[in-house]
Amino acid sequence: MLSEQFLSINAAETELLMDALPLIAVLIGGADHEIDADEANWAAKLAHIRSYAPAEHNQGKMDELNHFYTMLDETFESRYEAVLKSSPISTEILTEKLSHINPILKKLDHKFAQQLYKSFLSYAEHIAKASGGVLGFGSVSKAERALMSLPMIEPV
Repeated sequence: MLSEQFLSINAAETELLMDALPLIAVLIGGADHEIDADEANWAAKLAHIRSYAPAEHNQGKMDELNHFYTMLDETFESRYEAVLKSSPISTEILTEKLSHINPILKKLDHKFAQQLYKSFLSYAEHIAKASGGVLGFGSVSKAERALMSLPMIEPV
């Protein structure tokens, strides 16, 4: 069930927002021309973790961002696989697709758009740190670092 936030955008725009995290995961994970299993697994787990409402933050109520992640959690893996299969893992193609999120964010409630944008940035950082380093976490390649700030998505 869609939340109030999605009443101001059409179905195609909603689908693109739902595809944003899989696109980000493939963009960052594939920045070094290889998506490893750690990055792929962490992408799905992180989307799932974010679907839980933090009770101490919202008096046990699900906020709009949690609602977004709950909706996404149901289809994340199929969306991720579709992104992998739809086109070659090309920074240019993925960047172009993600840039189409900008006009959609402008149609949403400003506070929600801000939260969503910040969550995209945080998600990108977590994906970049999912591989390498100590015990598989902490090392970010130069290519991942350049994309981690999601320069194709305008700050809200």
